[in-house]
Amino acid sequence: MPLTQNPPKESEGLTFISVLDAICDRRAIRHFTSQAVDKSTVKILLNYAAQAPSATNSQPWSFVVVQNARLLKEISDEAKKLLLTDPRRSSEAGHGRDRFLNPDFNIFYDAATLIVICSTKEGRIPEADCYLAAQNLMLAAHGLGLGRPSDRRHQRKAGNRPRPFSRASHRGGLRFGTGGEDLP
Repeated sequence: MPLTQNPPKESEGLTFISVLDAICDRRAIRHFTSQAVDKSTVKILLNYAAQAPSATNSQPWSFVVVQNARLLKEISDEAKKLLLTDPRRSSEAGHGRDRFLNPDFNIFYDAATLIVICSTKEGRIPEADCYLAAQNLMLAAHGLGLGRPSDRRHQRKAGNRPRPFSRASHRGGLRFGTGGEDLP
């Protein structure tokens, strides 16, 4: 799916929220419906991710969209194994070790769409550039209403510190979907 240089604008039928509201209002979603994000919305998200700044305008990223439920489960199972066995990742596994050992736990919280950001170059700067693309992707998803709970009971109060929507890097992925009922 080719990306365009100019992402859609509000005048093209999309409703936007301010970037400041998106930064303060986005939150971690840990329960999704089984509905995959439609192809046109995925394309919009990727267009916004590709607008991220990068060192020397190198744009060292590529994106992989996964919406196959069987493949998402396989990726989740492999990621859990990696988090449990790789000593460099002991901090990630420490807080969720019991969950990662549970064969029914899905690391993507059953989101039907996963966007993996891949670095096309080696090094710390391209990796950091991918973080910027991930941030654009998360803000765009939030601005388009993805990953929000189905009701607003869980809206954070002003002054609360924002929590990350998801982790991503050139070796990680961002989960997207329609928010379901939040779990306690």
